[in-house]
Amino acid sequence: MSEEPGEVKVLVALVALLRALNDNQAHGREDATVVIGPAELQAAGMVRDSPLYDKVMQRAHEQRFLVYEEGTAAAQAPSSAPGELGPYKFTHDALEMLRWADALGE
Repeated sequence: MSEEPGEVKVLVALVALLRALNDNQAHGREDATVVIGPAELQAAGMVRDSPLYDKVMQRAHEQRFLVYEEGTAAAQAPSSAPGELGPYKFTHDALEMLRWADALGE
């Protein structure tokens, strides 16, 4: 039986995922096309399709940190290897979340 992740754990993993996506792919560019791959999942301490992953992705979509891009071909996304999810647009809100996290020392 899997335990539901707590709010703090979700926020920490969300910031870690956004940071990994920014460091590996977005490089501070608003609306950069990104994909969630094994390196980003590992950096965030998540496993795809786990309760933590589901909560983090739900929060990322609700807060519009990552916006799914249906019309963007996966081939246009950087590093599109098998098993990666996306592509998404890395939004201004995601960059702002990272600025807040850095300011708070997270």
